[in-house]
Amino acid sequence: MGVGVKKIIFLFFAMSILSCILLLSGCEKDRKAEKEVQEFLQRAEKIAQIKREAEQKKENPIVSYVYEGDNLRDPFDRSENVVVAKRHEDSILSDMSLDDLKLMGTVLRKENSWAIVRGSDGKLYRLTKGVHVGVQQAMLIEIKQGEIILKTEPEIGAKEKSSDIVMKVQE
Repeated sequence: MGVGVKKIIFLFFAMSILSCILLLSGCEKDRKAEKEVQEFLQRAEKIAQIKREAEQKKENPIVSYVYEGDNLRDPFDRSENVVVAKRHEDSILSDMSLDDLKLMGTVLRKENSWAIVRGSDGKLYRLTKGVHVGVQQAMLIEIKQGEIILKTEPEIGAKEKSSDIVMKVQE
């Protein structure tokens, strides 16, 4: 039932009780009963008011919003202009940007060379040739004495070209 219907039923009930009290108010006992009934009705009205306020707090109105996107691109349509990010399974440090990495040194060997970098978390990481690094997923293509060369690949659909990034040892 709605709040209005409950209120009407409550008022009808209250008026019925009050009219009975007025009809029977001839003796002292009836006056005492009338006073008790009035106190009961006041308490019942307070309780009903508290319940109505609680129901109003629970009811959150639904705000309507009109989306006028007739002249805009369909957000569910994948066109050739939408850039799709490449993801490599062998990518490491994918939560850090290349700008957050510092080259600490290189270890050169004939068979296997390494680059030692420090991440923004303060930890040291060992990189080998061919691994994809960072958010940009740049591939480590060359390890030299005191520097490394990373190659970034443009994302699918992007108009930019690939570029080489040279990272030198920072002292």
